[in-house]
Amino acid sequence: MHAAFIVPRTAASEPELFLMLEVMDEIFVTAHGWCFDGPDCMLTWPRQLALSRFHTAAALGQKIRAFDPKKEPQTLKINFGYWKQFLTYSYRVAYRGNHFTTAGDDQRTPESYIQLTGAQEKAWAAAFQSAVEQDRPALRDAMSVLSMTLMCHEFGGHRYSSPLLSFCAMLSVKPSTKTWKEPGNYNSCLSGVIWVVQLIIFHASVCLEKAELGRTLERIEQYCGQFLRPDTETPMGEILGWRLLLFAVSKEAVGPH
Repeated sequence: MHAAFIVPRTAASEPELFLMLEVMDEIFVTAHGWCFDGPDCMLTWPRQLALSRFHTAAALGQKIRAFDPKKEPQTLKINFGYWKQFLTYSYRVAYRGNHFTTAGDDQRTPESYIQLTGAQEKAWAAAFQSAVEQDRPALRDAMSVLSMTLMCHEFGGHRYSSPLLSFCAMLSVKPSTKTWKEPGNYNSCLSGVIWVVQLIIFHASVCLEKAELGRTLERIEQYCGQFLRPDTETPMGEILGWRLLLFAVSKEAVGPH
């Protein structure tokens, strides 16, 4: 199961995926660099607040918590790693397919549940073609669009049709023991995913402003208001709901199975 999202260490077996992840790293470095004081800083206080508006959705009067870009180097590596693992999982399972095998025809695999939207299929195809052509500028744009389409959509009544939710469900299991992660540890994983999603939304919004296609703050408010709320049938809305449950479960005794 966990082999589905192990990030490739070399380009030997999956050269297109390897290049996609390499370019995604470049996007992360650029986006994170825009968060700090200097001539290239694009992260204002109102934008930090807008990126974390979901924190106040559950409780009226709750103290506002702004998006905090300051992370230790190891935490950055872990958080960026979650998204690279997710892209790896989505590439192998959702886009390329046929990753999992079963012992019988009556068994179902994650591929049986995941259903890419038309926009996601188009974005994957564009990213793959840019990787084949080794067109890095085009691939940077394609990976940004792909990441946004994978997080910004509604799933209706079928939550695991979303590649992102399917991946996050996989994160709940310990690779070594095949038992559930402790609620606090799993919550930390989801927090890392949420943080990197906020950074990706910030990056996409800034890029649109630089292309004269809207103001960064308005774009952030649009994306977060539509897709980063716990009362929506979206991947991030579901993940935010899972975190609320995990906070409650962490106070109780829960068995590993």
